[in-house]
Amino acid sequence: MITLSSTDAVLTATRQAHSVALSAYVMRPGRVLTALEDATRRGARVTVRVEASPFGDSSGDLKRENVEAIRALAAIGADAHVADSDGRRPLHLKAALVDNVLFLDDRNWPDDGRDTILRDTDPRDIRTFTEAIAGNPQNDAPLATVKDTALQREASVIYRAGKARQPVDVESESFGFGRVYSALKTVAQEHIPVRLMVAERDLNAHCASALQHLMKQGVAVRLSGNDEKMAVARDTGWIGSANATMGVENQIDWGLDIFDRTILWNMHDRFEENWAAAKPYAP
Repeated sequence: MITLSSTDAVLTATRQAHSVALSAYVMRPGRVLTALEDATRRGARVTVRVEASPFGDSSGDLKRENVEAIRALAAIGADAHVADSDGRRPLHLKAALVDNVLFLDDRNWPDDGRDTILRDTDPRDIRTFTEAIAGNPQNDAPLATVKDTALQREASVIYRAGKARQPVDVESESFGFGRVYSALKTVAQEHIPVRLMVAERDLNAHCASALQHLMKQGVAVRLSGNDEKMAVARDTGWIGSANATMGVENQIDWGLDIFDRTILWNMHDRFEENWAAAKPYAP
């Protein structure tokens, strides 16, 4: 069963848990890291994996934060490591298994409440996460843990919405040519309303080119200060931690199709809130 959750719910579960396994791209100081440290000190089995070399980290600050967090956790007894795959299979998965409940975050465990967290008790998804955090992502469950498959599913949601002639809204931290771009272009060419929102800080020449091509097809584009990742139509949706870019196709990530009405309504509300705060893209 999949339902909406929150950071507060993750923290409450962590305080009472016998075991916690958490994956993050960057582990920053904050309530989540503090909860992991507290759980370790009281004797819970705590496993943490973070990316060894975050993309675009020219200053080295992100890597430094990860190393410091891992050292602090390992020093008090946690099984904490950076997942160094030499760039072959980066770890971009933001999820936590707390006892027998899986929490999936579309951002990187922020402390600002501007993310969407799902609570997942499907045994297949729990097994899939367990394999993924061990470096062996699988795609034979509803939960996709490889970026390429996650984006295939996002594109399929967009195509399905287009076939039903439903407006489509997509948000991504970064964006570029690829599966999601092609799906949005196809739907827009059918004169179906499409809105696309990307994080302003991730706007580069490649992203700008893709956005401008879509705008010529009638896609409305805005730049956001947020970095959620979702696609939502009237009857179907997709949410995940995978950005709508080419990137490293076998990157460890997550993506999930959404059909539950309550979650879809929440995604609609989140998108509208982010859209209202974003600014129109003017190349």
